[in-house]
Amino acid sequence: MQTEVFLALRINSTKHNLDFLLEKSSLIPSESWTIGDKRVNWTVYDFSCIVVESWLSKFDHMDDHTEKLLKGLEPYYKKIKEISKLEWVRVLFSYAIYFDYDNMPPTFFEKNVIEKINAMWASLDIDLYPDVPWDLERKS
Repeated sequence: MQTEVFLALRINSTKHNLDFLLEKSSLIPSESWTIGDKRVNWTVYDFSCIVVESWLSKFDHMDDHTEKLLKGLEPYYKKIKEISKLEWVRVLFSYAIYFDYDNMPPTFFEKNVIEKINAMWASLDIDLYPDVPWDLERKS
């Protein structure tokens, strides 16, 4: 399996609706929803969310995703920081990385990347999903 990387800035709120988040952030989301919207599985969202993706191929390197998204968000850092300070709002710089179980990619960040994420008061969220062969799973 080739490593797959997905990266997005996510602004979530359990109190504020989507219009409020869009107005305060001025972001153009890749995906969004508001409290009460129905999910595909017919459950209802209990939070509003703005998702801004890196828009690179899932096979591009993690550093390329990071650089592209940070550069695109740069004009919005101040607004994102302001919205991060609000009660009931959570801002995540969120990775999902799928990889072969015996070939985990490095998840190292240069100081300047951490500084930029911190400039938005965003949390860093890294989800790792190893592709474990079924026969290895059965031995556990």
